[in-house]
Amino acid sequence: FTQADVGLALGVLYGKMFSQTTICRFEALQLSFKNMCKLKPLL
Repeated sequence: FTQADVGLALGVLYGKMFSQTTICRFEALQLSFKNMCKLKPLL
């Protein structure tokens, strides 16, 4: 799967789309605090 596929799948599952950039930064542990707070409920 590509990072864009993962972002799309999260949108389908949780009703919130995530960009390829967000997935990339998550994998690299370089997310901003704001974006991490948005992802926390999904983890």
